[in-house]
Amino acid sequence: MTMAERSRTVGERAAGRACTGWAVQSGIVPVLMYRADDRLTLAVPMPGVEPEDIAVEVHADGRLTVEARQRSMLKGVKKTLIEEWTPGPYRRELRLPNPVDGELTNVTYRNGVLVVAMPLSARIRPGQLTMTRVGLAHGEREASHGHPIRPVPGPGTG
Repeated sequence: MTMAERSRTVGERAAGRACTGWAVQSGIVPVLMYRADDRLTLAVPMPGVEPEDIAVEVHADGRLTVEARQRSMLKGVKKTLIEEWTPGPYRRELRLPNPVDGELTNVTYRNGVLVVAMPLSARIRPGQLTMTRVGLAHGEREASHGHPIRPVPGPGTG
């Protein structure tokens, strides 16, 4: 499938038409890229991965690569009933429309979305970026709806 066909498939999905899940099946994820006066920004949904498993690279030839390795699989542990997405691996490579400074690029990952903010530059400057955890995960919540999340200690086990 060509990139034009893939883009059309994403457009059909956005328009509510039925189509195959090429992005999930091939590991290629859809992206949102926009340009402000001083930077290019790319948003990539990558649910189910840890920040430490994500790598971003701005190449000297003007390409951008984002990827995340898969942390674990449920297969063999549980019987999968419906599988419309997987928690990685993800990989996407794009040709950048403008030169950017890869060494000054900022990368954030919150709520399953990777955001790459690349300062525009007179010439391309490559850079390799990896992520480390800097705080508690955003979007992490627990809810019990009246049922205990963790086992309640019995009398005398407290």
